[in-house]
Amino acid sequence: MEISLVEQIKSLRGMPYINPDGSAMTVKDALLEQVGGYRGKSGAESIKAYALGQKVLAANGALELSADELTLLKSTFDQPGLPAAVAGFVLALLG
Repeated sequence: MEISLVEQIKSLRGMPYINPDGSAMTVKDALLEQVGGYRGKSGAESIKAYALGQKVLAANGALELSADELTLLKSTFDQPGLPAAVAGFVLALLG
């Protein structure tokens, strides 16, 4: 599955979410935030999540995800992290 990393995330009122540096939050920013704070169920899962975070970081524009990577990425949203509007936006994009 290919997803766009450059799409800006907007609040439920249509206003862009803003990163601490003042830039508009993109899907890439949200994924890095969520994956970066993920606590895997095992050391092996944490290593996979770290590698996936590196893949997101290195990507520009679009990101191709395998079925396993997509499953892992979705599972990071099972833990608290981003506001519901941001998490919901990204999860809808991920299918």
